[in-house]
Amino acid sequence: MKRVTLEIDLNDNEVFEKTVKQAVEGMAKQLVREQFDLIMKEESEKLISKRLDDMSKNWYGGEDRLQIMIRSEVKKMVDKVIVDAEINEVIKNQMDIKFKEANEFMEYAIQKSFDSVYNRLYSTIEKKVEEQVPAKIMQVIREVFKEEK
Repeated sequence: MKRVTLEIDLNDNEVFEKTVKQAVEGMAKQLVREQFDLIMKEESEKLISKRLDDMSKNWYGGEDRLQIMIRSEVKKMVDKVIVDAEINEVIKNQMDIKFKEANEFMEYAIQKSFDSVYNRLYSTIEKKVEEQVPAKIMQVIREVFKEEK
């Protein structure tokens, strides 16, 4: 219990009684306010704690709702990362396919170019051989016959 200190003026009995009454009422109000604040604080803490406990438990007494909510949010984030990773993988695979197709086309184009150059060189060499071999053979034959004479 709290102690109360009062200052009292003892000049007049009626004034004394009124002053004592006011002082006691003031102190009583102060004590009631303090007790009320303390009780309200304790009760609000109990109520908040109970509400959080109720919110965290499901009807069947199993897993906490907060844990379920957290797990759900984490799963959403993980799914998003997985989807992003899958999209990146698909993009990478498609780019690899396109690069492979481009490489195959480049190899084909280079081979066709090489074949074309080779065919032109071969036909040119073949023409030159056809033109010059008979002339050389004839020249060799003439030289051989000249020596025999």
